[in-house]
Amino acid sequence: MKRRANMSCLFTQSTEPISSNLVPVKITLLHDNQNRNYTDISIEAIREAEPSLKNKPILAYIRKDENGEYDFAGHEIEITLTDNGIKETYLERPVGIIPESTRVEYTSKDGKIYVSCTGYIYKDYSNETLELIEKTNGKCVSVELAVNEGYSDVDNIFHITKFDYLGITILSDDITPGMDENCRLELFGNLDDYKEFINKAKADVYSFEKEEYNAEENNTEEEPQKTENEDTTEDKKPIEDTDIEESNNINTQELDLSIFKDLFETNINSLEVLKGLFISRINELEKKLSVLEKYRNDNEYSKREIEVKNILEKFSIDEDSVVEIKEKVLSFEATLEDFEKELYVIIGKNALKNNKKQNFSFKGINLNNTEKNREKEKLYNGLLDNILGCK
Repeated sequence: MKRRANMSCLFTQSTEPISSNLVPVKITLLHDNQNRNYTDISIEAIREAEPSLKNKPILAYIRKDENGEYDFAGHEIEITLTDNGIKETYLERPVGIIPESTRVEYTSKDGKIYVSCTGYIYKDYSNETLELIEKTNGKCVSVELAVNEGYSDVDNIFHITKFDYLGITILSDDITPGMDENCRLELFGNLDDYKEFINKAKADVYSFEKEEYNAEENNTEEEPQKTENEDTTEDKKPIEDTDIEESNNINTQELDLSIFKDLFETNINSLEVLKGLFISRINELEKKLSVLEKYRNDNEYSKREIEVKNILEKFSIDEDSVVEIKEKVLSFEATLEDFEKELYVIIGKNALKNNKKQNFSFKGINLNNTEKNREKEKLYNGLLDNILGCK
């Protein structure tokens, strides 16, 4: 099983900027056990997921409110309709990173264990991010999780037993989180969208931390060797001299198809199976779309029938004479305006045709014979007065 969930916790700037591009921050991620969203995460699952926290992006979407003030938003999605269907665009942008050397800490408070880590805000991408953090003395963040395993108990509490970290989004103060005033569950974007940023940020973090270590080695006097009983957790460890170009391999390990189990409600063990399931789902959606289109067309046809009937009632006309144009209007090949114009044309033609029948012959009529003129006048009810000169 694989789900995506977001746990929102406190985000604070830890010190003043220490390089031109990087500002260190401390992030309280989540706590163990149950939260307000009826989700429970064991401390064992949290510790097991710790390695996946490295090299994950810190994201934010900054917007103006109605008063013209800047603030963070949340997981902002823009939905557009394209020729290929519905397109979802995730509007958050990378503003920082949790580096390979992040320091993860566990703190016990009020019967819960909280998890925190260190990271950097990447100033070139951050816009007003640092200013907002400084102004409010910290922000909430939503931690996106890829839930690999879990189960629901009889109380409808979902227990997350295995997960990976995917990314962190800085949230607005107006968004109420679900975990200790700081967390909530939510679906959002794709980590792959930020690989390019992560690789660039990793290179900068690597360069900065290596320079900091070398400077410390050069400027620090030789310290006495510590005994076995002394705490060495704060000792600085050199960063392994590896080729940064290899960072392009991040997250290119074997595909984890279990993320689709929830969507299709079945286990998926190959791309071929996944392809078949997607094709089947698309076919199902096309069938549903076909039903909806038929329903819409039936409604439109019924409405058009009523409109055609109302127009026909304005004219005294044999409907058999307008079958062809009527069918075109009902099939939306012709407009109602075209239909009405055609009816006027038919009425006009019929009137001319009737007049020609009444004036069937003028041959042999003596226009100077007034008696015959009168007979014609009576015969044609005065229709030929002007033609025959009868007044």
